[in-house]
Amino acid sequence: MYTWHESTLAKTSPTGSPSPSISLPVDDTESPHFRTQWSLVSGKLVAVELLWPDPKPGGSDCTAEQLRTVLETACRQVAAWQQERLDDWRLDLPLRWLELALPGTVDDWLRTLDAWGLKGVFLSVWVPERRASLDGRSLAATLSALRAAGAEVALAGFGSGTSGLSVLRELPLDVVRIDRAVVAGFAADPQQTSLARSVIQLVHGLHLRVMAEGVADDELLKQLIDHGCDLAQGECFGVRQNAEALQVLLRAGAALPQSLLNARARARTLLLVDDEESILSALKRVFRRDGYKVVTATSGARGLELLAQQPIDVIVSDQRMPGMTGIEFLREAKQLYPHTVRMTLSGYTDLQSIIEAVNEGAVYKFLTKPWDDELLRSHVAHAFEQRELATENTRLWGAVHQANHELAMANQRLERMVLEESERRQAMQNAAGASRDALDGLPMAVFGIGADGMLAYVNRQAVTHWPQWSSALGGEPDPAMQGVLDLLAEPSRRSSTQGVRTTIEGRRVEAWLCPLPGPERPLGNLMLVQLLHDNATMAPGSAA
Repeated sequence: MYTWHESTLAKTSPTGSPSPSISLPVDDTESPHFRTQWSLVSGKLVAVELLWPDPKPGGSDCTAEQLRTVLETACRQVAAWQQERLDDWRLDLPLRWLELALPGTVDDWLRTLDAWGLKGVFLSVWVPERRASLDGRSLAATLSALRAAGAEVALAGFGSGTSGLSVLRELPLDVVRIDRAVVAGFAADPQQTSLARSVIQLVHGLHLRVMAEGVADDELLKQLIDHGCDLAQGECFGVRQNAEALQVLLRAGAALPQSLLNARARARTLLLVDDEESILSALKRVFRRDGYKVVTATSGARGLELLAQQPIDVIVSDQRMPGMTGIEFLREAKQLYPHTVRMTLSGYTDLQSIIEAVNEGAVYKFLTKPWDDELLRSHVAHAFEQRELATENTRLWGAVHQANHELAMANQRLERMVLEESERRQAMQNAAGASRDALDGLPMAVFGIGADGMLAYVNRQAVTHWPQWSSALGGEPDPAMQGVLDLLAEPSRRSSTQGVRTTIEGRRVEAWLCPLPGPERPLGNLMLVQLLHDNATMAPGSAA
């Protein structure tokens, strides 16, 4: 098992403060447990899969209510981690769980998850291959709705069921997960190896990513990286983790070793196949000065065994050999190991063999015996360059695909932030509108004076009873209004609970001055003027 994360687990955050967490259920069977999923391109954590809760001792499997509890706990915890900006990754769970724990439509599910703090862009949903083969059409509508909300959609267990390849085209998918039974035989069985490689190439051809399930050891992980697999999960990355252990891993910023992800520099490997030992010895002497790792086989069957045991870049094979001809051997090698560059070196140049080899694409070049040493070395050197160019193209394709995926994620996050900001502004506008409506409904005149001393607001009563003052909106207050403001500014003439009674233009009024505090500095004042029903006449400007 990889121990790459052990050194990172001891790291602490820059602030040293604990990560936001939530209270977990006392019953551990209702506590969420997770399994990590990693990118084999960037080395980053891309998702944590929520695992099925363990059954209670002596009891049956969990109920829909218990599953809902676990799901809510996990969503709230993941939302807390996402708020702390612990990188970009998703909560991965089966579609069946949403159907069991959250009855209703897809919109109902998304509203519930959003209420728990989990946005659609942080969700990954997978469906098993066997279900996709049974109800593909109805399933496509559900998955499309989830995908439209930003969720990632995966087809799990591919290669274990009976679904046709049309499922990959008909369903709205982002990731295809190769079944662990196929992955387990990746290196041991040539047929399984060929199948897994073909699946990777097929999925990439559909512009989808590939995840290997159940990666058990380091060697298998390396081979999957070599053959362009995008994602992986399994025992290689550790067993199931509870929320506390996963939190430590996230805060440590663990990642796969860069040395594992980088293209490993290794000697160019050349396989020579000929039934004559003397020919093999002569060929080895020719290539000794070029620094290749040269392996030899005296038959096509032995050559296939060597191909299964180690990575081979270039093959040079004789044509006429007992048991299996060179063309038959290279045809088999192409099917099982299409990345190899294959060449034929033969003393028999029958036209039919050449035509078959070229038409089937089984050979890169067809050379004749006896050979010219320098010309043969040149052809083999070009074959290695061809192989390395194809490898680099595969690596770049994976890097571009990963960059496009991360860009899409960033766009989704940006769209979500813009939407949230728009909603916040709309809420503020609604609140401001409601405040204006409330002020308009007051049975008194309201004047808003900004911190700069300008008249910034008047309500309906102000316009009705004090039109000459309201006409100064946007400028300095009317002199008579300024006189009232000066009167109210004298602390000795008013209290915090009582206004000042005075006469303005022959009308008795009671006026108040209310400061408007701001987050950083005062925003100004509100002056409220209430007409009194007492019609007694007082001298203009005098106070009661």
